[in-house]
Amino acid sequence: MIAPTPQNEALVSELTALLDDEIELLTTRLGQMDQLSSTIVSRDNDAMEPLLDRMELTQRRQQSTDEQLDRVRRQLASETCVPAEQMRLSRLVDELQPPVAEEISRRRRQLVELSGRLRQSHLQTVLLLAESARVNRLMLATLFPTSQPVTTYGAGGADQWRPDTGLVDTEQ
Repeated sequence: MIAPTPQNEALVSELTALLDDEIELLTTRLGQMDQLSSTIVSRDNDAMEPLLDRMELTQRRQQSTDEQLDRVRRQLASETCVPAEQMRLSRLVDELQPPVAEEISRRRRQLVELSGRLRQSHLQTVLLLAESARVNRLMLATLFPTSQPVTTYGAGGADQWRPDTGLVDTEQ
């Protein structure tokens, strides 16, 4: 058990605030993934760039919060004489007094649920992009059969597009 000292209570308080930040960030990222899918489907190029900028800012906030959570986790592990690599929220809940343990446990459940939803949303967006690329390849292959090379023009001059390759030539 973690002794209820002022330092430990401050650490647990900081952890609670960071978990709330993490919940807020995951909720924000979930909304952003939904907006990204919607923007892709509606082909709203004007909305895409600002959305990607907001997603990048959210990712930076996420990294900062993760670093702070790691610092607090290591401090709490030190207080409980548990190796830092083994200190997880589920283990911390076992070390805390009941009212605080229940608060941390509730936040942990929220984080697990939001993480699962974000993973699902990310997968759906990836599948949407993959399906869009597949449909584009099919349309291009239908318009320009493989027996006839198609000349496309890029910054480096004429180039041959081959329908059995990707949409973007990464070798240039």
